[in-house]
Amino acid sequence: YWPEGVPKQLKEVKGIEVLPMWEGFIKSANDYGIWDNDICIFAYGPYMEKVKLKTLFEYAKKFGTFLHDQGIGKGDVVAIDLPNSINFVVAYMGCMYIGAIAQGINPQYKPMELLHSLTMTNAKVLVLMDMLYIAGSSTILPKTSVKLLIPSNFTDFFTADEATIAALGIPNAREKIPDETEDYKVHWMSEIINNTESKEISVEIDPWVDPAVYLMTGGTTGLPKVAMLSHANLITNLYMLKPWTNLEPGMVTIGSIPFFHSFGMTCVMNGALSLGMVMLLFPKPPSDDVLSETINKLESPQGIMYTGVEMLFKRLSDYVHELGIEEYKQKYDFWKKLKYATSGAGRLHDYVRIPFEEIFCPIR
Repeated sequence: YWPEGVPKQLKEVKGIEVLPMWEGFIKSANDYGIWDNDICIFAYGPYMEKVKLKTLFEYAKKFGTFLHDQGIGKGDVVAIDLPNSINFVVAYMGCMYIGAIAQGINPQYKPMELLHSLTMTNAKVLVLMDMLYIAGSSTILPKTSVKLLIPSNFTDFFTADEATIAALGIPNAREKIPDETEDYKVHWMSEIINNTESKEISVEIDPWVDPAVYLMTGGTTGLPKVAMLSHANLITNLYMLKPWTNLEPGMVTIGSIPFFHSFGMTCVMNGALSLGMVMLLFPKPPSDDVLSETINKLESPQGIMYTGVEMLFKRLSDYVHELGIEEYKQKYDFWKKLKYATSGAGRLHDYVRIPFEEIFCPIR
């Protein structure tokens, strides 16, 4: 299968300009005129927090500036142990701003798996969800090269009133994380964003050579290994992705698959930041009724792209059939808004694809 009109070689794609990721983000924002657009929507239960692109850049520059002032710069590794969230995007973009290498970490790692990953990359900074610290991360950090710990919580970027946020019942570990230890300093992301004045920082980056991201392999043939992705790797992936999927600025891309994996990072986060789309983020794949209810609340005139794996597409189809196709279509408008779905990280079987496409849209 090869869609008509899609180039078969990267050299056939017109208008390619291979830039460092941060410069590419700025170019896209200017080209599409989306600085004042909501670019990131984080859904936690019934609550949705929307962030405009210019605000996201402001957060990222503050975060990058703080890291720079702490001596973190080009080539240093910043491990990001967070679920999909505004927090993850800010940390990732902050790394791109100063030329640091963003390392995606699976939040489900056990302490020894985390130790292995941090040791392999010699990470100097660990950004993590606060509750993960008390779940075991604290026990292995003295054995690593981490000198700066940055705990964070989903609520760091929430703008609702205190009563609304409290009603969500999001746990936090602020009282259980020390202000400093003998082995590393502790600075909370919320305080970094609130107290840092961003600076203009210029970094010379060769996009074809310099690493942008370290991702851990799955470990199916042994211990997980480190895969290096250069700035050119990431940005050329997007040039190849766009004509294949007919992506348009303003489309909503559903982000329930993790950003510590190349699939979610490319098709959702980098896709939104580089192609002018809107990323709809869930900290974990939501139930299908919650997903459908969330889509009901969204205006998406350019349509929606669902980036997922076979299991998610099968689960959604099964839910629709259990509820009844006609009842589902009366209750939800997901089936009308969804224009494209893309499946990765494994084979897509016809017994999953065909029932899904009969209700929703093509999966490729």
